[in-house]
Amino acid sequence: IPVERVTAYLGKFNLSSPDDSKITTSSVFNVFIHPDWDTQNESFDADIAVVVLDEIIEFNDFIQ
Repeated sequence: IPVERVTAYLGKFNLSSPDDSKITTSSVFNVFIHPDWDTQNESFDADIAVVVLDEIIEFNDFIQ
């Protein structure tokens, strides 16, 4: 997925809740996916990535 199409939602812990009053959004600068990640691997080995945001985010009670 191109990073231009990705938005990070910080502080949103319940994806089915319509309450967005406590979230912060940021566009994504870059994503580094683990080199051993395989979409066909059902054990989810190496299913981790580092997401670099476009801006500095301030921590609060909902973003830690």
